[in-house]
Amino acid sequence: MHIRLIKKKRIIIIALAPLLVGAVYFPIDKLYAVSIEQLKEQIKLNQSRTYELQDKIQELQNSIDARRSQSVSLSNQINVFNSRIARIEAEIELTNTRIEQTNLEIEKTQMEISQTEEMISSKKLNLSALIRSLDRLGRKDGVEILLLNDTVSDFFNDIESTLRLQGKIKKTIENLAEQRKELALKKKVFEDKKKSLTSLKEIFISDQERIREQTAVRAALLAETKNSEARFQDQLRKTKAEQIRINTDIQNLERTVRQRLESLSIGDGFKRVAGASSLRWPVPFKKITTYFHDPDYPYRYIFEHPALDLRAGQGTPVRAAAPGFVARAADRGTGYSYVMIIHSNGLSTVYGHVSKIMVQEDQFVNQGDIVALSGGTPGTPGAGKLTSGPHLHFETRLNGIPVDPLGYLTIPRQ
Repeated sequence: MHIRLIKKKRIIIIALAPLLVGAVYFPIDKLYAVSIEQLKEQIKLNQSRTYELQDKIQELQNSIDARRSQSVSLSNQINVFNSRIARIEAEIELTNTRIEQTNLEIEKTQMEISQTEEMISSKKLNLSALIRSLDRLGRKDGVEILLLNDTVSDFFNDIESTLRLQGKIKKTIENLAEQRKELALKKKVFEDKKKSLTSLKEIFISDQERIREQTAVRAALLAETKNSEARFQDQLRKTKAEQIRINTDIQNLERTVRQRLESLSIGDGFKRVAGASSLRWPVPFKKITTYFHDPDYPYRYIFEHPALDLRAGQGTPVRAAAPGFVARAADRGTGYSYVMIIHSNGLSTVYGHVSKIMVQEDQFVNQGDIVALSGGTPGTPGAGKLTSGPHLHFETRLNGIPVDPLGYLTIPRQ
């Protein structure tokens, strides 16, 4: 009677063991699977749209490049502006598509994180049940196990089942460790996607500024020329002549001032302007709207852009990028006003489109001193003709020749 009861208990335990072992394997939640698959399909469609827009942007760029090689005429320049505007519109749509894509990927990653966390929690519960079951088997000594089996073969089968259960527990623990690593990786991907989304939104804002600029310049060109080719060519000659005059004045003045500083030792001479190998940003916002020799510079048909255009609201304080000597404080009324500062090591800086000049010529300034207020809004003091909105035109010149300011500006902290 006693032996039969023990046999019955053994049969129950052995019958339950496979169920407990099998519990560590469970299917992916169907709701998650369907949702993730739907998101994957949307991401795939967005990717196809991305490729289409990239092809369209390249076609428009090819059209712009082809027109640039043609002779300068009013109709050609208007067509270039039209193609640029169309390209920027396509770039804005591309950025929007990428923003949507990133949002979808963030949502998908969030689901995968939740799914993995639930799988980990479920496996922890199943592992706990397996360990309790193994603990119950482990409490029996060899004599009891032998009594629970009718034959030596049953005895060894029972031992084998126990060993298999131990193996499954070990495998489940290893699997849990891998899933924890996978979860940490997914969380990192999630954070990276959020940073990427922030960058894309900044690009979107920048693209909107670019399209406003191109549209404003196109409108100004049509208004000034009254859609007349003769007027356009006359304006082109005058504007080129003005730029040549300004550039020649800056180069000649730099040579003259350097000679004065070296021969007369004004004040402490170049001792006062030492240390100009590294420049600070002259305005608070370290945002470049037009680069040095930028191919998208709207007045490229007149001359190559010899500077960086830096984002700066009308009236923003403009600070000296390095200690130096004010060689020119040119107030041209509603024309192009600028400040030129001579530094050591053959370097000089020019601050253009300024609305108000805060220094005088033949004055020494320290790095960070306010030298002017920014301008650039069309029709306002200091803006000049070649402007489409408020910003600072910032030049660096080496021995009088314009060079890329990015080679001297300190890298902004992220």
